[in-house]
Amino acid sequence: MANHHVLDSHGVDIGSQDTWHVLTTDALPESIVSTNITLLELLQKQENPDVIVPLVDLLDTTGAQAGGLIKEVYELIVQHSSRLGLWVTADTDADALEGLSEFLSTHALIVIDVPKFADGRHFSFARTLRQIGYTGEIRVAGAFGRDQIAYMLRTGLIALY
Repeated sequence: MANHHVLDSHGVDIGSQDTWHVLTTDALPESIVSTNITLLELLQKQENPDVIVPLVDLLDTTGAQAGGLIKEVYELIVQHSSRLGLWVTADTDADALEGLSEFLSTHALIVIDVPKFADGRHFSFARTLRQIGYTGEIRVAGAFGRDQIAYMLRTGLIALY
């Protein structure tokens, strides 16, 4: 069980029901609080947990899905996961998401990291995801204010860390 707070769109804490594990990487933002799991731990588990992976690590330098070793590691993660989610940072180009709509739609969850209170890019990310047809859960994590919650819900966000 997770020991963090995840608020749904009604403000109800669903953190105790949260089954997601975040794949540990050097770039994992502190705001994405969840149960962490290393790649080795994932591969050794008997059960297949729900796993969140960093989108940036799955892309090549042009913003397209990476091939080669990265793709093979991703396929291993897919085989050892029940459901897959992605996390994106404020550095992610919202326009680049449009070219990844088919890939994104295969993921049950997308978590958007908000590094600073004044950073409004998460609104654009959520709106773009909904416009390209993403129907999964969208969460925001990080530095956001209570007065922004109503706006975030209008853009398609479902839960908040």
